Amino acid sequence: MAETKNKIILAYTAGIIDGEGCLSIHKTHDKRGLDIRERYTNKLIVVSTDKPMVDFLKENFGGGISFKKSKNINHLNQYAWQIGGKKAIEIVKLVYPYLIIKKRQADVFIEYEKTIVTSQYRMTDEIREMRIKLFNRIKSYKNPIIQTINWKNGWGVTRFAKI
Repeated sequence: MAETKNKIILAYTAGIIDGEGCLSIHKTHDKRGLDIRERYTNKLIVVSTDKPMVDFLKENFGGGISFKKSKNINHLNQYAWQIGGKKAIEIVKLVYPYLIIKKRQADVFIEYEKTIVTSQYRMTDEIREMRIKLFNRIKSYKNPIIQTINWKNGWGVTRFAKI
């Protein structure tokens, strides 16, 4: 009985990720003294106006929830559940058999695990190059568009342009 319930939860979660989720590798620039490095982190994010859905994800898998109040009275408030690092990869591995739409992104996301080291500052050039390739590959699977993300108050503002 418990195994059936777990499979249902994993299949439902895969549906949420396929429909509302984002499997991403983020690139940021980290400056320490005179040294500026590109830093890569993996994140699993689900944004929805349905609070019980993001609560379900947090209750079953951990992570955090953030809230964004709508400035437009015609739009609903948004909730974002997110988790990163090895925990995010573990979740993707669990739901992988049930994914349909985001399976290619999940492959890249899981491959990213091979590059996780204890410190970004002890990363070898080989690992850095692998992260760059994974970042570009997962980005290419999103949509046949160019995405530019400007972070403003912790939320991404995305502009789209046809290739």
